[in-house]
Amino acid sequence: MKRLCGVVSIPAFSFLFLFSPSAGLKAQDEKVVWKEEDLKDYQTRRVTRTVDGLHFDVEEDRPIVKQGGAYQPMDIDSYVSLKIKRLQEAMEAKDAALEERIARLEAALQVLQEGAPAAPAPVPEADDAS
Repeated sequence: MKRLCGVVSIPAFSFLFLFSPSAGLKAQDEKVVWKEEDLKDYQTRRVTRTVDGLHFDVEEDRPIVKQGGAYQPMDIDSYVSLKIKRLQEAMEAKDAALEERIARLEAALQVLQEGAPAAPAPVPEADDAS
């Protein structure tokens, strides 16, 4: 019985240690600056929508669908899938813009490297024979 208590107390203690604020597992104090247009994909507000006299308190971008003859908010799996699809499209658009910018910068760098004047030849030192 004494052994069983010891076995149970070790995992319980380790669980408390891992999730305590003094465990040293804190995230670094980094300041992340979000642009307003980046936040719109993550933050939604709830609104009241009326469809055929029925009032729904839902997120502003969550569609109301008719399933089985009854109106209801889109199920959570489809809604999350829709949000992820929108986020993925936004990330792909930013990725394409970044790739285009990198290509332009590489082209400009190539022009600068080709158009740079050659390094001047070293001037031979004159011997002081006089």
